[in-house]
Amino acid sequence: MLDQAHAHLELARAGMDVSADLLRSLAALDELPWSTQRWEVIRVIRLALLSSTGGDHFPAVLGDLLPQRHLLGEAPGLRGLILRDGDTLGVPFAANPWQIGPSARLDEAITRVWSAVDVLAPGFVERLRRRLLGLAMFTGTADAPVLAYLHYRESERSTVDGGSRDASRPPFDRRHALAWAPFGDVSAFLGDAPAHRPQVRDGAWLPAPLRALYSVHGGMGDGMWQLWGPGFVRPWSQVLGHHEPARVRVEGNAQTRLSSELLEFFSYGDDRSDVFDLADDPDDPPVRAWGDGMLYAHRGVPFWDWFDGQATLSLP
Repeated sequence: MLDQAHAHLELARAGMDVSADLLRSLAALDELPWSTQRWEVIRVIRLALLSSTGGDHFPAVLGDLLPQRHLLGEAPGLRGLILRDGDTLGVPFAANPWQIGPSARLDEAITRVWSAVDVLAPGFVERLRRRLLGLAMFTGTADAPVLAYLHYRESERSTVDGGSRDASRPPFDRRHALAWAPFGDVSAFLGDAPAHRPQVRDGAWLPAPLRALYSVHGGMGDGMWQLWGPGFVRPWSQVLGHHEPARVRVEGNAQTRLSSELLEFFSYGDDRSDVFDLADDPDDPPVRAWGDGMLYAHRGVPFWDWFDGQATLSLP
């Protein structure tokens, strides 16, 4: 089966449309026991299917890329897809809270979605314009619209074959997906619908910059990192299970902080989080890092500087 799949991939690299054969290979490989070789072939087949000209299979392939798929239900509905200029596989956007028009180009859609904060996060928005290969809208379990930001995730340099490490990268374009196989993979992060009147849990406070970001997306994530929606933002005292505010450990004993003075809003999926330090300015507090069971000594950065810095995490 692996040999047959490799043969179909060679035909795809030669420019032939072998989508039907690749889909059959993909279904057969899904039945085989897990192995690194099997997974690598499946990865490249999905890239080949993404880059193919046939569109019937495209929504299903896109759906397989979505992080946190379980939150969108068994069959998330594709309600719009904008790709790079000249790509014919786009799907006109249905009515949506970002007011992306049915004929919008990708750059226009990015402008429409991020216009409320683009001057505050210019680095992030510029990276979106440069790195995105597409923007898709899906509806999930409660018919709530979600935007999927489709992009290429570059592999760590040490894992790329030596002959390819210094080679030029292909364009950030769906039609070049198969050419990206030596360098990385296609990935996506999700942005929830705007939360113009965010509802928070008891004891939580939303600083002004976070409220502004919620006017774009009321939560973002890719399954590895998560910017929590307003209903999940909580004081660090609740995270630690403190019934009363208590001192937390600060690296080097540089400061004194109470658990109630920290506000969790961003998680890296392990024991690391980014938190607001509310002690001095609750409405525009700095963002600080928590990890290894303590608050790191660095006194933090303004929220929008922090958010611009996250561009390399969400669009690596």
